[in-house]
Order: sequence, then structure tokens, then C-alpha cells
Amino acid sequence: MSKCVKLFEHNRAPMFTPEQLSCLKGQRRSEYDVTNRIHVTDCQLVNREVRAVFSVCYPGASYDAIDSSFELFNELYEGSHAAYHGCDTHYHNIQHVLDVTLAIARLIAGYEQQCDAGASFNARQASTAIITALFHDVGYLRKLEEGNVKHGAEYTKVHISRGEIFIREHFKAIGMEAEAETAALLIQFTGYEKPIADIKVRDKKYQLLGYMLGTADIIAQMSDRTYLEKCRDHLYPEFILGGLCERRDAAGRCEVIYNSADDLLEKTPAFIRATIDDRLIGSFQSVFYYAEVYFGGINLYMMNVKKNLFYLESQLARKSNVRAADPELMLLRRSTAHFC
Repeated sequence: MSKCVKLFEHNRAPMFTPEQLSCLKGQRRSEYDVTNRIHVTDCQLVNREVRAVFSVCYPGASYDAIDSSFELFNELYEGSHAAYHGCDTHYHNIQHVLDVTLAIARLIAGYEQQCDAGASFNARQASTAIITALFHDVGYLRKLEEGNVKHGAEYTKVHISRGEIFIREHFKAIGMEAEAETAALLIQFTGYEKPIADIKVRDKKYQLLGYMLGTADIIAQMSDRTYLEKCRDHLYPEFILGGLCERRDAAGRCEVIYNSADDLLEKTPAFIRATIDDRLIGSFQSVFYYAEVYFGGINLYMMNVKKNLFYLESQLARKSNVRAADPELMLLRRSTAHFC
């Protein structure tokens, strides 16, 4: 049996479970992935699912480096690591990172399902991308020795460069020193510190994996069942602490970008549409398509991104039409009868 057929069998079956069908009808649980099947705050469950996908793509290949990375990740984010505080960013949290890691494993699997044999990734390349996904937001974590910093969100503008340092050290520690510098480049695809076109990865396959990592970061968060609530309740406070709610113009004058959580929400539809056009389709060359291949014809990630977008736009229009300032009119907690 070919690898493509095996992949098809692995990912196609869950599409017809009651949980999957309920998601398509709009009854998705908040802490679950887009299939409504994987609890994405549970490190063990996500590790098990990533292992299942990886083993079908690369039968017989070692999973040890990914497995040990999951163990370290869990220590770090749960606060049991000797050198770090636990994660205190409620938007860029354990659920988000595990969701991204699961998403890139699926993008890789979708790619492997349809690519020519010569274009396939090897297990080490795939491992590099998956491990980098696990630690793509590690720069938000505070070291115990960094007593002057009171919250991880204060690192928002530099979390990518902080993550690069961590990733180089981690890859050396797990016996993948040859991939350390490449992994440090891959993490840049998830940030805004450097334009995507300026990230120079010599190997075309790693360049493609960089596009997948950047894509996974976007589609995982924007397809989150409570993405809209998280933008209002968690992302805005992180932006305040990280200094992203205002900036200085060329003349040195202060320019307000977001003056409230509601203001951020009102600007979110334009941000989503620009991100789809400029990053997902443009910079990342539409690699989100491989999720559609993985799921056998339905891109559950993009479907849920669009549901969030259309629902928010409908609520903003409703609020505007009644000319009400009452924030309770923003019904972000969607009825499960209509929206995922």
C-alpha cells in the first residue's frame, strides 16, 4: 500500500465521526481543534496525534527528538521547569502552540500525500519544522532570573529573536545541531520582526516548511472556536503590555493603533482579510491548500477562519445599525446551532 493511500485512510476516517459532523454543523467545543476531536490543551493527546501523522508519512523514522521536545515544552508551559516561569500569556498560550504544532503536521502530511517522490521531505526536515512549531512562541516565557520583567507579553516585540536563541540551544541539546541555524530561520516565518521576503533559507524544502510554519501559526489561531473572544479579552491586554497599541510616526508624534479592546475587534476583519491576501496567499504561497488535501477535500481551518470573520462582521454591522455603544451587543459567544 502506498504512502498516499495510507495517509488518505488516516485522515479521512475522522471526517465522518459524530464529532466531525457536529463541527461541520456548528457544534464545536472551545478547547478542541478544527476536527472537534483533539483536545488542544492536552500535550499528551496532541503528541499522540502528531506521532500518528508523522509515522504514516515517515514509517520507521525516529520520533525521539519530537517526543523529548514535547516533554520539555510541557515542563516549560506548565511552570515546572527549573529555569523558567510558566506561560502567563493567555492568548499565546499552550492551546495556541499545540494547535499550531498539530496544524503544521497536517500541512506536511497533506503535502506528502500529493507530491512527487523526489519532492518529499525527509523525516529530519519534517522533525525540524514540527519542533520549531512547538517552540515558536517560547520567547514569551520569562526566565526566573529576569526579575525586572513582570509579564511575558512585555517581550512581544522581541519574542522571535528570543526564541531563536532558545531554538539553537535546544536543537544542539537533542542531537540536531546541523539543523539549529535552519530552525532559527524557520521561527522567523511566524513573526513580523522581518519581512518574509528577507528571510533567506537556502534549501527550497526548508523554505516551503517555513511557509507552512507561518501558515500554521495563522490558521490555527484564526480558526480557534473562541478567536474573537481571545482577541478582545487576551490579545488586547498583551498588546498593551507589549507596546503595540501605539507607535511613533516619523515626526516623533504618538499614533494610537488600538484605543480599546472594542477598537481592536472593529479592526480585526480588515486584519484577517489582509492576512489572508498578503501572507497566506501572497508571502506563504497558499500552502494552506495542503490542509484541504489532508482532510480529503474540506479545509476545516479556512472554513472556520471565514466563519469567525463573517460572524464578527455581522455583529459589527448589527452594532452599527442600532447605533448602540453597549458592548453587550457584541455577541461573540456564538450560538452553537449556527457557528463553529
